[in-house]
Amino acid sequence: MSHARTQIRQAVVALLKNNTGAGSRVYEARVYALQEPKLPALLVYTKQEVVGDQSMSRPRTQQRELMLSVEAYVKAVGFRFKDWSDYKGENQPLTSLGGNDYQMVKQYSSGAVAVEREITKPVAGTIKLYEDSVLQVSGWSVDTATGIITTALSGTLTVDFEFDVPVRFDTDEMSISMDSFDAGNWNSIPLIEVRV
Repeated sequence: MSHARTQIRQAVVALLKNNTGAGSRVYEARVYALQEPKLPALLVYTKQEVVGDQSMSRPRTQQRELMLSVEAYVKAVGFRFKDWSDYKGENQPLTSLGGNDYQMVKQYSSGAVAVEREITKPVAGTIKLYEDSVLQVSGWSVDTATGIITTALSGTLTVDFEFDVPVRFDTDEMSISMDSFDAGNWNSIPLIEVRV
């Protein structure tokens, strides 16, 4: 049986695998040699361990307090993040880029102030294009890496969609709190939007 410290690290690695933008690239070591094709990745390691005697009787019990560190390695590579407070647009206009190309946007307004946000990461399978309020099932294409729609349609074009936000981690270190042997939490995971 492995040491309790190792078991806890392994439990954190299992918790993070395939539940983050790093996919299965979650490693239990600080000295793992990371190469570019393996990014983004997370490294989980023990930062500090405090051991104290809980009792002097037999069998003797000890209390262990671990501070684990989870480091994210992204090399300025962003990932898609769903902001559940703002992830869809309905009946939104398109901004002409000239020719047959249009940029997806989402309009926001507050009183007399109106702004447009470029949508660069629409979610595949959620995009519906309308010409003069009639759904168009063909005659157009969308690049889900840029949010650019290409079409020769010439009426009033609007679009319904869901979208992700391109982000990256905004810290080099995230400390996790272990609530029990196989469950932990972070107080926060700071992300910053990446302009593409």
